Amino acid sequence: MESIEKKERPPREELLSFKEYAEKYGCSYETTRRIVSDNDIPEFSEEHIFTIDRTRYLDEVAEEAINNIRNNKQNTTVVMHEKSQEYKKLEEEKNELYAENKRLQAEVTKHRDTIDSLKDKLLAFQQDPSLALDTTKYMLIEDHQKVEEELKEKDEEIKGLSSTITDLEGQIKKKDEDLDALKDVTLKNVELSKKNDETLKEIEKKREEIREVQEKADEIKRKLSDTEIERDKINLEKEKILADAEIQRKRAEQEYEEALKLGFFARRRKLKELQKRREEEQ
Repeated sequence: MESIEKKERPPREELLSFKEYAEKYGCSYETTRRIVSDNDIPEFSEEHIFTIDRTRYLDEVAEEAINNIRNNKQNTTVVMHEKSQEYKKLEEEKNELYAENKRLQAEVTKHRDTIDSLKDKLLAFQQDPSLALDTTKYMLIEDHQKVEEELKEKDEEIKGLSSTITDLEGQIKKKDEDLDALKDVTLKNVELSKKNDETLKEIEKKREEIREVQEKADEIKRKLSDTEIERDKINLEKEKILADAEIQRKRAEQEYEEALKLGFFARRRKLKELQKRREEEQ
């Protein structure tokens, strides 16, 4: 049987003991020993690791193999930690966006209730314009001022909501950029190649959740725009009714004063005509 010729051992000065390797690269002796014992690869065979006086030494090939394994492990740990932190941050941001959208929905509902209340008051004006002819007019004016104050407050709330939506859009855009960056890091990591598909699916899932938040924000903006248009329309109709009522009141006062200047029978006849006309107008 032919004997297998072993590789000739390099000179001692070209070799590194486990202890010398640990001192050179700033790691422990135990780490070096465990990497060699846990990895059954050609670089750690007897052709590259030599025993001299019961001390094991590494040649350049074994030294480089240990470096590669240590660097890969460090990179994997860093990337996994960064990915874990990024996912945690994304989850927190998503929950904040959902909470903000819930608050915005409540604000829109409250604003819609105010519009409905204005519609009821407008309907009352339309059904009985003569309310402005007596002391009830002052109650209506007072109520009108109150409504104007409420509308002013709603204008401020709408501005705040619009600003919040703008902030949400900025956050969503930033999340898209962060997800793209995370995707690039994941694709470049060789040690995580088996988990790439799962990671990419998770990223797309987060992106879809953010798209849903964006759609809800757009819907809220549309609702706010509709309520503003509806409010302006109601204000115009209300102002017209109040103006018509004021004209009717002045005309009635003028006709009443003219009737008082007439004689008894003429005045009585004139008042009956005014009463009849008022009933017809109502």
